[in-house]
Amino acid sequence: MGYMFKSLLFVLVLFPVITLFLGALFADRGNELETIVVVSLFIGPFLGRRLAIKSNLPDSFAMRYWPLVFPIALILTVRICFNAVGAAPSFYADKVFIMLALCYSPLIFLFSVCVPNEKKLNSTKWRWQTCTFVVTLFVILAWQAKLDSDNTLQNRYSGATIMDEVIVNAYWPWTESNRLVVLDTTASLIISEDFPIIDGATSFVPIYSAVVNEIYQVGDKDDLKNYMTCSRTADAYNRLIRGEVDMIFVFQPSDEHLAEAKNANVQLNLTPIAREAFVFFVNNRNPVSDLSVEQIQDIYLKKITNWKQVGGDNKKILPFQRSKNSGSQTAMLKDVMKDKDLPPPLLAEYAGSMGSVYRAVAAYRDYEESIGYTFRFYSQEMVQYRITRRNIHLQHLQSLPIDPDAEPVKLLLINGIAPTAENIRNGSYPFTQDVFVVTANTKNPHVRNLINWLLSQQGQELIEKVGYVGLEKKEI
Repeated sequence: MGYMFKSLLFVLVLFPVITLFLGALFADRGNELETIVVVSLFIGPFLGRRLAIKSNLPDSFAMRYWPLVFPIALILTVRICFNAVGAAPSFYADKVFIMLALCYSPLIFLFSVCVPNEKKLNSTKWRWQTCTFVVTLFVILAWQAKLDSDNTLQNRYSGATIMDEVIVNAYWPWTESNRLVVLDTTASLIISEDFPIIDGATSFVPIYSAVVNEIYQVGDKDDLKNYMTCSRTADAYNRLIRGEVDMIFVFQPSDEHLAEAKNANVQLNLTPIAREAFVFFVNNRNPVSDLSVEQIQDIYLKKITNWKQVGGDNKKILPFQRSKNSGSQTAMLKDVMKDKDLPPPLLAEYAGSMGSVYRAVAAYRDYEESIGYTFRFYSQEMVQYRITRRNIHLQHLQSLPIDPDAEPVKLLLINGIAPTAENIRNGSYPFTQDVFVVTANTKNPHVRNLINWLLSQQGQELIEKVGYVGLEKKEI
């Protein structure tokens, strides 16, 4: 087996596969990268020595070392290119680059030590070249690691963290001391049998839980678990299309959901029952408070990459995105971007749920860099957080004006207009959304009556008490 093939096999296949496998196997939650580096300290020297003593090494210094340097050169080149085009992946992804480069260092170091010893290469030229190469490599990596460490410990504040991604449990009817709102009078509609099965988005649990609590007449509140759940937007649409539920409380369907319904020969029936604002938010330490629609679009199209371009600090922007087919991602694409294709998010810019977006912007160490989106009610009522003081130098900590009662994020004005209930009602806020009850081929006899009740004066009163904005049209 040729040296070139064997060395590339070691550095591109065996070393990363073994290191990642063992690192993931032994990693504690939240410390995967650090654990992988520690594992590489043990795997790297072993593989480096094996490669050195088992290979038929070329005589050329460059030919011996370039396959080993290739992974680090590729990693650092990617990082440099990201920075050159103004689209750096920011702190966490930069940290990944440094960690990956450091992982290869033990392998190269042991290989360099073993080459002259195992192969009896005692010439001054080889030793000088090897020592120069190893020292230069470690100086570069140590310099990058130092910058990374300074960025983490001295200049960044971990901020607020979300205690629970979303306090859904506080809204279930069967939960003691729940946060559900109730009507002042008995509901005009009562269902005591053939209960419609309900699903929906996380944001609307407070609405349909309150509805079920008022209208479904059961002997034991625990029985309500059989008739309602929260699968989030994407899965709720899928369950509706498959006929597993009778109605879902969601925002508009994505193009993929419409296509799936068409392929399944299912007609989605959308009935608006309330209004809500699609909002953008930043960490409360970010000086930017107002953006235009065009600026939001350009940020997510990566045309604007620095907060300085919109009146903020000289910080690169980290725009978080949600998962495909989620309610907020669909709203983002259709109502904000107007179906313009978004660049795929970097790993550090992706969040699988609304709670993780909120948590990332609130707690992200590059707190002034990030921006995210969600819905007004969710951001104001359905998340919990607490202030933490982790990974901060004492001197830096003493200089931080930490207010434990302060909101970790702030909602941005869009075109100078705040996402208030009044601005949602009068339509002046640019990103106003309809909340829908969606049905599809259900045969449940109570679904139509339940929708009519939601549009009635009493139903709209309940929606307003929950905290959403009702419709002007009260009934059909």
